[in-house]
Amino acid sequence: MTIKGDVYKLISGFRRVGIKKVEKIIQKFKNTPHGHSFEECAKVLETLGYVMNTKQGKGKHVKFTKPGKPMVIIPKKNPVSPATVNDIIKIHEEN
Repeated sequence: MTIKGDVYKLISGFRRVGIKKVEKIIQKFKNTPHGHSFEECAKVLETLGYVMNTKQGKGKHVKFTKPGKPMVIIPKKNPVSPATVNDIIKIHEEN
């Protein structure tokens, strides 16, 4: 994916989800860290500026990258583990 593609994906992530929706998802994560989908986690990370990297490998995990930040790896399964959800909450609070 080119830089233009990454920027488009970031912008489309903002349009598709919106900040208020992400705040609701984060609040739901904090109230109950169990039973959340991969898609919810991906939406939050993309809205925070992370880019999904699906080019590397065909495994069951997806890498999210953001310049200057550590890489985040999420298993592509439902539900996502509470530890992963708590990591996403920490990332959100740092931003």
